[in-house]
Amino acid sequence: MCVSKGGGPVSGEKWESSLSLQNTSQCGVLFKVKCTSNARIEIDDCADILLPGNEVQVPFRKKCAGSEKDQLMVLYCLVGKQWMGGDSSAFRCWERVKKQDVIIKRKVIDIVEK
Repeated sequence: MCVSKGGGPVSGEKWESSLSLQNTSQCGVLFKVKCTSNARIEIDDCADILLPGNEVQVPFRKKCAGSEKDQLMVLYCLVGKQWMGGDSSAFRCWERVKKQDVIIKRKVIDIVEK
C-alpha cells in the first residue's frame, strides 16, 4: 500500500487537499482514513476496499481555524477474495476485521501548514 499526500503544504483558515492511496499488493486492501479532529477536518469517502493495482484519491478539507497540529491516520489490512466483489461493504468488512482480531497496519501523516 502506497500512501502520498498531494499538493504539498497547505495554508489559510480553510483549505482542501487529497490523499492518494495505491494498492500494490495482489490482494484487496481494506482502508479507513481518520483524523485528529472531526470538528476541524472533514474527510470524504473515508473507508473502502481497494482492489489490486487500483488507486484512489481521498479528499479532505480543513473546516475552521485552529492552531492544533493535525494528523491523518490510514488504517489498512489485506482482505480475502470474498470482500473483493462489487457489492462488498467496507463498513461490514471493518466489523468482521474487529471481531476476528485481524492485524491492522497504520500510517500516520502530519498535515503541514505554511
